Amino acid sequence: MFTSREKVLVGIIVFLVVFQALSLAEINALEKENVELKARVDRLMRMANSNITYLQGLSYNYSVLKSKYSSLAADYTKFRKAYSDLHSEYVDLKRKYNALWASDQKVLRTLSILSGKLTILYNESITNTLIPYAFKRTLNWYEIYLIRDKVYEAVGSDRGSFWLAIQDIYKWVITHVKYVHDTPHLLVLVNYTVVNGKLVISDLRFDWVRNYIQTPRETIELGQGDCDDMAVLTYAMIKYYMIGIRLHDQPLYIAKIIMNNGYAHMAVFLPTENGTLTIIDPAGRYLTIYISLMDSRNPLDELFTYSNYWSSYGGIKTIYLYEINVGDGSYRLVALGDVFEIAEYIMSSE
Repeated sequence: MFTSREKVLVGIIVFLVVFQALSLAEINALEKENVELKARVDRLMRMANSNITYLQGLSYNYSVLKSKYSSLAADYTKFRKAYSDLHSEYVDLKRKYNALWASDQKVLRTLSILSGKLTILYNESITNTLIPYAFKRTLNWYEIYLIRDKVYEAVGSDRGSFWLAIQDIYKWVITHVKYVHDTPHLLVLVNYTVVNGKLVISDLRFDWVRNYIQTPRETIELGQGDCDDMAVLTYAMIKYYMIGIRLHDQPLYIAKIIMNNGYAHMAVFLPTENGTLTIIDPAGRYLTIYISLMDSRNPLDELFTYSNYWSSYGGIKTIYLYEINVGDGSYRLVALGDVFEIAEYIMSSE
């Protein structure tokens, strides 16, 4: 049997053995935990170093951006001042523009009114001096009706015979109208442009031309005229005879003729129903006749004969053939060409 002291010693030894066993287990566990903590600390250190590097980069970028911001802020201040200056200049320029626009509108209105008056002058000018524009003024029914007494006087007792009446008109014109050249007349030429939707004259020129187209009544009253005036008078007298006396209208043309030497002439062409042609030219003292009576011939033959009649001028180069509506003087160019082309047109119009 153990004594009390021995029991105590045994108990202490047992306790120390157990305690040592427990301490070793805890130590092993603590060492393991320590290893894990050290690994975790290493990871955290690496993360911390990485974050420090990232933070240093951010700090650098922030410094750069802060510098750029300061530069942009300075630029913004400068540009804002420039904008303010430009805006003030814009307001001033707009005020001046509005004043100029109002002034321009006033000038444009004045120019438009002036252009309208010059257009009237231009229209008067070309209708006084240029064929075919003059037809509307000279060969309307009002002007033709004014000379009816002279038509009755010309045809006399031959009013029932068409061919004799036309020949009488030709003779009356060459007897009562003396051929004279025109005195100079003003010709106005203009060019137009569009400004703010308004048609205004952009160019104005003046010229003096030896040409004035008289009305039939003017030619009779003056007792003189050139080829244009005599052709217009002859045309008007024949038309009044056809419509006002014979009561049967038929085709009748005014021919503007250009010779090979550049000389311009005018005559009356009378086509017939069978495709023949009679030329009535009082200024040129030419009439299509057979022996002593007015006649009609094959258009090509007659035009060749007529062209040869003007051989001293080089013969006929071009003929403009106009048909006129004597109701209002409007006209249309029905044929243009040499003697062959005009003859073909007359024959095809049969």
